[in-house]
Amino acid sequence: AQWNESTKAIDFALDLLETVDNSFLSAQVLNTKGSLQYKTDRVENALETWQKTEKIYRDLDEVQPLLRSQINQAQALRSLGFYRQARNTLERANQELTALPDSLLKVKILQSLGVTLKAMGDLVESQQVLNRSLNIAQQIDAPTESIQLSLANTAKAKQDYQTAQAIYKQI
Repeated sequence: AQWNESTKAIDFALDLLETVDNSFLSAQVLNTKGSLQYKTDRVENALETWQKTEKIYRDLDEVQPLLRSQINQAQALRSLGFYRQARNTLERANQELTALPDSLLKVKILQSLGVTLKAMGDLVESQQVLNRSLNIAQQIDAPTESIQLSLANTAKAKQDYQTAQAIYKQI
């Protein structure tokens, strides 16, 4: 029932935004719509919605929301089993990040890329990317537990059980 009310509210907001020229606000509402679609198992719809938000943010030259949209798209692509496309999306985002200072957003993109690489079986690169994410997180004093968990899971997938166990104990 709450999902239906949320959907109606988002659709109402989008209808209202058609009367106003505010692309940034439209993209924010669309992003929320994509999140709702994703959480209600309409992953393909969410992906399409987030692709629309990426285009809007790109047209507006809004880098950080654009990157968040790409993270969302990669999550949807992974859920749909499109690991190569998810990787390409995250690598594109990672390239756009190089000009930006270290941030939580950079940490999340790198972690998402590392998880995607692990799912694709590229365990060495996954570990390298996750270590980079961990280093940045530590430098900016951000939480590291989920990155450590991803690193431990990658070590386990590499059959490096000693490293995996040591990381699990740290968490």
